[in-house]
This record gives sequence, C-alpha cells and structure tokens, in this order.
Amino acid sequence: SMVKVYGVQGNWYTVSQAARDPWMVAASNWHALASFIGASTQSTYGLVVDIGSTTTDLIPIRDGKVAIDACTDSQRLQCGALVYTGIERSNI
Repeated sequence: SMVKVYGVQGNWYTVSQAARDPWMVAASNWHALASFIGASTQSTYGLVVDIGSTTTDLIPIRDGKVAIDACTDSQRLQCGALVYTGIERSNI
C-alpha cells in the first residue's frame, strides 16, 4: 500500500509531494481530528477542543467541516483557534 500524508487543507499527498512542501503537512493533526469528528457527527455546529502538553486547539465545525480558513500555527494563533496553554504530563 502507498503511504499518504495528510495536509492542513484536508488533502492527501504522496511522501515526495509532502517533502517538497513540508508546510502543507506540518502540524496537520488538528485538521485531521476535526475533519474526522465533523464527518462523524450529525450536529450542524460544534467545537473540537484538543488539549495537548503545550497547546490547545479550538476548532469550530459547521455542517460537518472545519469552519476556519487558518491553516498555519501563526494564522491559528491570530484568530484564536490555537492557544499556547496545555497540560503537564507526568509519570504514572
């Protein structure tokens, strides 16, 4: 099977395409999560909150799709969809 890389605008790329333009796939996990949740729910509106160790993503969902145009971390910081506040991880 062919390896594919998910991009921040919801597209899939080959490894060589992703290597040529790494910014289109960098830190795209927030978009993948929100797209999956949007497609999996019956709600018209929603908010995905993804809390990590250093950041929190606040991703609005409308009609089953990511409802912001911002893609990069700096764009998402400017529109309030990314906050540099996370939680501390510790040993069990």
